[in-house]
Amino acid sequence: MKDMKPISFEEMNGTLTGTGDVIDLPVFRNSEEVISCWKVPFLKRVKILFCGRVWLRVRGKTHAPVCVSTECF
Repeated sequence: MKDMKPISFEEMNGTLTGTGDVIDLPVFRNSEEVISCWKVPFLKRVKILFCGRVWLRVRGKTHAPVCVSTECF
């Protein structure tokens, strides 16, 4: 099953560059926040529907506050 993938979007104004096994991340960035958009494959959406969980993994020892949303901005 394919994992969620970051995708380009109309409002993006930059890319956070990945190295090694980390892929590039298209983002909208301003002085207050960084926003990315992710595509969820059909079978993953079904799994989310039934289990009701989404996991967020951030590499490193800490990370900034985050918001995971399903809004269509």
